[in-house]
Order: sequence, then structure tokens, then C-alpha cells
Amino acid sequence: LNFPLYGSLADVFARGAPSAVMGHRIESMMRVHERPELMPSFLDNHDVDRFLAGGNEGGLSQGLLAIFTLPGIPTIYYGTEQEFRVQRAAMFANGSDSGGKDHFDTQAPMYRLIAALAALRREHRVLSRGRPTVLADNRAGAGVLAYRMGAGDDALLVLFNSADSPALLDNLDLDLAPGAKLPLLFTLEVG
Repeated sequence: LNFPLYGSLADVFARGAPSAVMGHRIESMMRVHERPELMPSFLDNHDVDRFLAGGNEGGLSQGLLAIFTLPGIPTIYYGTEQEFRVQRAAMFANGSDSGGKDHFDTQAPMYRLIAALAALRREHRVLSRGRPTVLADNRAGAGVLAYRMGAGDDALLVLFNSADSPALLDNLDLDLAPGAKLPLLFTLEVG
């Protein structure tokens, strides 16, 4: 289990730490682990508090985007897709902390987001087999995090803004030919 990544995801997307914390974690993960693509990555599980116990829906969405676009096996703890805040609440009406109702809703926003991220990862193999290169992060506080996921000639650019306000990202060296255009594959609106 990639506990170091879990800690950095929570620090940046739930607690507002500088986005450079994630930049450092990505670089460290690639340097330390021979095969990081085989490590399960997660935002919460049965041994730790739910992400939403200390974070918000926007941060959860960004954390999910991160685990689906970085090396590792995205691992979703039951109830995260239903925005559970209690660690071991039951999914169905007769269980503990269920509030007496069933919670399995395939139309729930996080359920749909996870389905879309899984489809994106399935369609673009570079997201499961590529190597990330951190292009930009913010050492002073929440803000921009940019990385390139690359494998051979295949590459995708992944961008985050963990701040509560717009952030400027300029002078990013993408090593593209002049006039080249990047297709937009996925956007995540949080706010």
C-alpha cells in the first residue's frame, strides 16, 4: 500500500499544504520504488479516517484524479463513491451508522466521477504504465501542480489547482513544436 502517497494526497488536497508536497512525493515515489505501478494507491481505507472526515468534496475529486493519473493501482474504499464521512458506516439500511437507508447510488456525483476516471485510465494506457515528470508546483502554499505522464511517444499533461482561488501557470516547458495544440481529454470542476 502506498501510504506515503496517501499522506501527501491528504496533506495537499484536504489540509491545504503546498502543492510542492505532492511534487516531492511523486519524485520520491519514482526514485524509491522500482515498480510503483504495482502499488495500491488510496485516499482512505478501513484503517484510516475517511478523506471527507477532514477534507471537502473538491479535494476528494482532485485526490481521485491524482490516484487515477499516477502510477499505482487506484483502490477505492467502499462508500467513498457515496461521500461517506464515517470510517466504517454500512452501505445498506440495516447496518451500523447507515441512518436507516441504503446508500448505493450509481448516480451519485463521486460514483460518476470515479466511473469517468476509470474510463479515462482504461482508454489512455499511459496513465497506468507511464512515468510522471513534475513540471510545476508551489512551495509557498496551495496552488498549481503540473506533471507529465509519459511512456515513449505517448504523453498526457495533468494539471491541478489546490488553492481556493485561480492560479496562474505560465512559462511551462512542454517541449512541443511551435503552434502545437493539446487536446483537452478531461476537466474537473471543483468549487
